Amino acid sequence: MYRTGGISTEEIENIIQQKVIPAPSSPQKNPSTSGQLKSHYAPHTPLFIGDIDAIKKEFEGRKIATISFSKTIDGIENNYQFILSPNGNLNEAASNLFAALRKIDQLDADVILAEPFPNEGIGRAINDRLNRAKAANKNS
Repeated sequence: MYRTGGISTEEIENIIQQKVIPAPSSPQKNPSTSGQLKSHYAPHTPLFIGDIDAIKKEFEGRKIATISFSKTIDGIENNYQFILSPNGNLNEAASNLFAALRKIDQLDADVILAEPFPNEGIGRAINDRLNRAKAANKNS
């Protein structure tokens, strides 16, 4: 597998009745698929991933936008919070991720703080996309 996506690793393994083997990392030059690139769509606003409540202190006094799975973040303006699935549904969160990143780019936010998503099923793909977006931003 070159990268996680809309079909979870578990679903693929269930269908093929064997373990999925991750493709070896390959250099940025001449990748055979886009899944081998270190970065993916990235917002212009610097993106940081971690425990939002803990890392937001590092950015006090700056305009912060957040991406969370299902929770509201205290101390962040409502229109700068992007909750990808209020009901805690990873499929819904995955389908809302890129729209949230694009909307944040339209704001005047200084930084985006995103929490890691559950590392299961399509949550792995969400984390992968966030990490690729972060990698494209040299300051994060």
